[in-house]
Order: sequence, then C-alpha cells, then structure tokens
Amino acid sequence: MPYSLSFIFLLLYLLMCHVLPLRATLAQWDLILEPIAQVALKEQVEHKQIAKEEQSSLEPLVLERLKDVLAERYHLNGKVVLTPLVHWNVKLSESDWSIELVNAPQRLMPTTAFNIRIIQNNKVLASNKNWMLQVENRVTCLCARHNLIPQIAVDFREFKTEERNLLNTSKRPFPIDIEGAFRLKHRMAVGDILFEDSVEKQALVHKGSSVDVFIKKGYLTLSLKGIALDSGDLDEIILVRNTSSNKTFRGRIIDANTVQVAF
Repeated sequence: MPYSLSFIFLLLYLLMCHVLPLRATLAQWDLILEPIAQVALKEQVEHKQIAKEEQSSLEPLVLERLKDVLAERYHLNGKVVLTPLVHWNVKLSESDWSIELVNAPQRLMPTTAFNIRIIQNNKVLASNKNWMLQVENRVTCLCARHNLIPQIAVDFREFKTEERNLLNTSKRPFPIDIEGAFRLKHRMAVGDILFEDSVEKQALVHKGSSVDVFIKKGYLTLSLKGIALDSGDLDEIILVRNTSSNKTFRGRIIDANTVQVAF
C-alpha cells in the first residue's frame, strides 16, 4: 500500500478516536499533512522521471531500422510491423550507428526472439540478446466478398482490398493491379485471399477442346477438325491433333477455338 494512503488512514483513525482536536488550527493541519504532501510530491517526481526516461529511449528508431533489415534478409514484401513484448530502454549518444542481427533465425515466427547489436565502427554500443518481438508482414490482398465457385471468370468487383498478415504463408497474393481474363481454379469462401495459384489465365482455346483448323499453303486453304493439345491465348502457338489422321502439328490461335496453320 502506498505511503500516502497509509497516512490518510492513520489520520482518519486519530480523528475518530478523538486523539486530535476536531477544530485544529492551520498550523496544526500543515504539520499533520506535511508528511503526506512530501510523499505525494516524491511520487510525482518519480513518475515524471520515468516518463522522461521512456521518452528519451531510442527503441522506436531501432525498430524502424530493424524493419528494413528484416525485409531485406527475409525478402518480405508489404509492410513489416514489429511490436515489442518487452520494451528495450536503449539510449545512444551517437547518431551514426547500424543494426547487426546475430544468429538470425531461419524463419520468422509471429513471436520471435532477436539477438540485436547496435554497432559503430565495429564497436558494440548496445546489445539485447533476447528481444521478444511480435512480427507481422502486412500485404494488401484481394479478398472474396462472397462465396465463389470454381471455373467461373474472375470478376474483380467480387473482391475487396484488405491488409492481411502473410507472415506464415509462402503463397503469393494475386496482384491487385493486373489486367487480363482469368478464372478460378477452386472454391473460395467469404474473406478468402486470392492467391496467384487460385486462378489460371482464361484462354481462348483450352486443352482437350475441339478446334477448327485452317491450313493455308499459298492460295490454297483447307479446313478440318482438330483437338487442342495445349491451352493458349490469342496469337499463341499450340499443338493440335488432326481428328482424322491423328497427325499433330502446330498452329496459331486466331480467335476463340480457331487455329491457323501456315506452310
């Protein structure tokens, strides 16, 4: 119990027991309350001193520089967020210093202990061998607004952009500014992140589909039916098999399900 509260209870006890006169003079009250006032003043000074020491700590600057070190070492995209679980009251007089990560962990975890050295001209200015930090790697992602079924064309209006922590996944989020026609490869639930492996490019010709084949040789043009052995988009070259002769040849996609072969 703080000293100030102890003095207050003692004062009340003395008053209730009629040890002190109920009508004390100002001088008497000053004498009674002086120890309480001194304790209260001492507590205020201590709080101000602690607050001043916390403000003078360079922990925020150390965290900012450590973010750059982690982003480069672990190839992190997006924003790195570090939250100390135990604060480091580090003070440095020099301004030209760098951070050294000692025995860096092979993989970052949501809660990671770092061995940090702050060095200048190969001299260690400060160190923390067990700095516990909460680590996040926040990336802007496309997230499903509704449940989506596979094999449908991707309509980007069905997605919203959200900042998600992707520290624990090796998947790459689908770029939010890419153009083109794509379709979903698997089902998605509300809030699921759209990753690169969640979609495939929507081709004009799909592997295994029937295609019209035009063969040109000089002024002669022949048409036949074939089976696409590859998927492809406009002007791409794919392999096609003749359904009649089973011979294979390469042709250029000129429109949906149409391939042209030139000799």
